[in-house]
Amino acid sequence: MKTLQVIVPTLILATLFLNVQSIDYSPCTYGRSSRYKHVVSCRDTVASELLDVFHRNKNNSKVDALYLWRMDDITDDILGEILETVASSASHDVLEINLRFLPQVEKVPEALQLFNNIHWFNFNYMDGLKLLPTGSMVFSSNFVNEVNCCNNPNLEMIEPGAFQGTSVGIFVLRENNLQKFDEAVFKPLLADSGASIILQGNPIACDCGLAWILRDNRQYLDNVIGDCYDVNGQVIDIGSVDPTLLKDC
Repeated sequence: MKTLQVIVPTLILATLFLNVQSIDYSPCTYGRSSRYKHVVSCRDTVASELLDVFHRNKNNSKVDALYLWRMDDITDDILGEILETVASSASHDVLEINLRFLPQVEKVPEALQLFNNIHWFNFNYMDGLKLLPTGSMVFSSNFVNEVNCCNNPNLEMIEPGAFQGTSVGIFVLRENNLQKFDEAVFKPLLADSGASIILQGNPIACDCGLAWILRDNRQYLDNVIGDCYDVNGQVIDIGSVDPTLLKDC
């Protein structure tokens, strides 16, 4: 009986040891950050090697955050496969997905909606991103604190209904190439969920395209931080535009 009592705890410890040893994200890193206990961070990694990293660890449910940065050969298909692999075990545990400097990626991955507890989503410095079509950014979380879609030099247009699903606290759309602050896109976010929208650094004109908020719905201005170009090419704060200039719009 004493022998059995010794063997059972030993087997348990051996199993735990093997489980710990099986988590190996190299050449990526896995561990604690200032905010999370279990962060997978991959930078400057070849896409084929990256797929092996995530397939190798597909059963790891302890992933709080995923950072993928600076990888020139990641495509939309590869990114989607990576997120699907992570979601298969950690769909409720991942709180943040941070994607930056992936020049071949042209769209927000559909697999984003598999993560039902996302609090922060970052999709920045994507040279291939030109459009956010209807239904392209869908969330299944109860609430998302912040969505960052910034510094995408070729992002010129967001279609109505691009953002769907849960309420989002803050949309940061700074330093893109958006031509319009479109009523059909942004009024539902302001009216239905009370989101804050940050728009600085986009080539938006201070013209009739802003009449819907500057003249007709000024109650939403407190939730908008942005600027526009006046007729002289000067950048001014959206809230400082004289609404009487839009009376004939």
